[in-house]
Amino acid sequence: MKRALWLPRGLARRPARTGADELTARLGAEVGMLAFTIAVERWIEADNDEPFPLHAAAALSDLQVRAADLDSRSRLSALREFSET
Repeated sequence: MKRALWLPRGLARRPARTGADELTARLGAEVGMLAFTIAVERWIEADNDEPFPLHAAAALSDLQVRAADLDSRSRLSALREFSET
């Protein structure tokens, strides 16, 4: 379990070395770990022989869609609050 706690921070170091700021690198590492975890769960539970990379791509895509949806909702909420004042 301890390994799971430090792994995203270790992954975040590499993007930070390539020019991304630390917060962006950490976010990318956390999202990557979440996508990997979801993909492994789906792959294990699947009743077919789909290769793991398909599950990984689908998990990352699902997270991207949901993140975009959160962003849209946040912007819509802010717009409503602004128009009410």
